[in-house]
Amino acid sequence: ALLIYEKLAARGFKMALFNVAWMYDNQLYSDSYLEPGEDSTTKAFEYYKMAADKGIEHAHLRLGDYYFTGLGNASSVSIPLAIAHYRSISKTNARSLYNLGYIHQHGIGVAADRHVANEFYTAAMNLNDEAVLACLLSIASLGIDYVVEKYHNNALGEVLPALWDYLWYPSVFTEFTEALQRDLEELERELEQELQELEENSKSSASDSQSEYSFLDEDIGGYSL
Repeated sequence: ALLIYEKLAARGFKMALFNVAWMYDNQLYSDSYLEPGEDSTTKAFEYYKMAADKGIEHAHLRLGDYYFTGLGNASSVSIPLAIAHYRSISKTNARSLYNLGYIHQHGIGVAADRHVANEFYTAAMNLNDEAVLACLLSIASLGIDYVVEKYHNNALGEVLPALWDYLWYPSVFTEFTEALQRDLEELERELEQELQELEENSKSSASDSQSEYSFLDEDIGGYSL
């Protein structure tokens, strides 16, 4: 299969380029397939670059991973290039958003920034439900980092007012609670309106009853009933 994909890749088929990269990346070939001295990660890296040039999203993700860890021809770690590849697909790829959050949380090649990290984590879980658990745990770790920092600075008194900045729910939960609150308020208004109508109907019925039997108050033959 790898040989066939390589022939198709040589003709410029973008999915073939990615499949070759993926197979080298995961070492899905026979032991004798590579020449002595050839490295599978190096070949995977080269094919991922060609696939990324063709617009394959996952190729950008793997190139970001390669530059982040220094695999393949990325002989040394290059965080700026890793960030560039992650950002290039951040509108549609939750994994890249999570990785950007991790980089900014821990200050890897950039200034550590909990607010920016929180934004990336939140965007990732809003983009993909499968990322919610990992992102919530990472957001919680931001809160822990914040508490530890305040502890070392003897400023724990500042923790409670600001901790929520790092432990908020994703917007999908916020939107749900806001919608629920609106529904409850609407229900309350409807109940109040129904009670008001019942009171008005009750008063109207009492008035009608009084009019119906008003003759009882009249004098009949000089006698008042």
